[in-house]
Amino acid sequence: MSIRALLLVLTIVGARSAPTWAGVWPKAVEPVANDQTQSPGVLVAAGQAMALRHPRPSAFALRYDVVNLGVPPGGGTSVATAINDQGQVVGVVRSGFALTGTDAFVWEAGFMDLLPRADFDRSVATGLNHQGQIVGTLSTTGTSAVAEGVRWTRDADLWVTDFLGDLGGSSFASDINSASLVVGTSCTSVIACAPTRAYRGQIAEGGADLRDLGALGGDASGANAINDLGFNQTGQIVGEAELPDGTMHAFVWPLGQQAIMTDLGTLADVPGEFRASGANDINSGDPVIIVGRSTRATDDGVDAVAWVQVGAGEWSIADLGTLGGNHADALAVNDFGRVVGASQTATDGERAFVASALGASDMIDLNMLTGCDSDWLLRRANDINTAGSIVGGGEVAGQSRAFLLTSFVAGDCDGDQSVSLFDWQLYVDCMTGPDEPIGVACGCFDLDCNGSIDAHDAADLAVVLMRP
Repeated sequence: MSIRALLLVLTIVGARSAPTWAGVWPKAVEPVANDQTQSPGVLVAAGQAMALRHPRPSAFALRYDVVNLGVPPGGGTSVATAINDQGQVVGVVRSGFALTGTDAFVWEAGFMDLLPRADFDRSVATGLNHQGQIVGTLSTTGTSAVAEGVRWTRDADLWVTDFLGDLGGSSFASDINSASLVVGTSCTSVIACAPTRAYRGQIAEGGADLRDLGALGGDASGANAINDLGFNQTGQIVGEAELPDGTMHAFVWPLGQQAIMTDLGTLADVPGEFRASGANDINSGDPVIIVGRSTRATDDGVDAVAWVQVGAGEWSIADLGTLGGNHADALAVNDFGRVVGASQTATDGERAFVASALGASDMIDLNMLTGCDSDWLLRRANDINTAGSIVGGGEVAGQSRAFLLTSFVAGDCDGDQSVSLFDWQLYVDCMTGPDEPIGVACGCFDLDCNGSIDAHDAADLAVVLMRP
């Protein structure tokens, strides 16, 4: 997680006074007749035409159940920032009793634990690896605010805090991989937090051996994510770094003896124009994919983007767009190329989205993929794991809460994790007229949430059924 995103998270959970170093960071045809002998294949063409009028995307096979991760006793607000493949979730919470303080949390199997923050006013957890090691930042507030990057590890029933060190001033830890390599950002001076520099370090006894990653000809940089070691035992770090003209660009920095920071560029690098970009996450898949944001080629708007590795040191940028607004940011990507993030809409503020970095689907508002009876407003999707579970922050019953989304296949009403002819027969048995009530066991077939099991749902089901 970038420091830019970290500060936004603190704003969302309600931290009321920003530390003095906060300002330095750049950062849906007519219905088919109700004929029970109709085969699914007959409805595919109808489904394609009907998609123009559907309130929910017909070709997107997944839907999501929403889990409210809650808050500690006394109320408050919460946001989830990261999830690993074991289903552990971390984030930040502000209790109903706190005026300015925040606490980092870890959530697992239905239980939330607050992580120790010693004598600091605030803590936030921003990353964790598959072994359950967590990294984040402890900070104080006021005119002499300081911040320290930390790692939390479990020792029996206790959480132990290790301070990671710095490059001369306040430091912030962003991510950790399975080899216990940590990345983040550090101020280089105690007096003024400028310039800031990206770092990586190997955690050892007494802290981490931090290495300054430099910049792209300018002074400042910040590291946001690191992937796991690949088959050639080299991992990669991503973030943003300053050019000589002061513009910030996304970078990738490979681990290894001959490591060189590479400028990932923007959607349109026009001489004389200050186009910016930033990288938030990198996966460990094949191909390797980096996600973030970039200034558009045509105006000052910012689109979510993905960089796909196409060769040694070669990257191709893809524009993922927005949900109709002027700004979007891709915040995480899993090893299958599924991307999540946050985007402005044309009319309703910020919404969480899901997309594919490999062109399999357009950007989709995650609020369109939850249950018909969901009362959530999902604002930001901050991370996604290999299984496709998503975490972030949203609103429910007027409260800001951390969420966990777990996926299921749309139309899989027999619960076998696939859409088959068995589901089709169940659908046929469940079909209703436009104004007829839905049977208790048939609600999962109302794929467009219009209150009936009809030809629109048949078309959606057919699309999913006919997928390879």
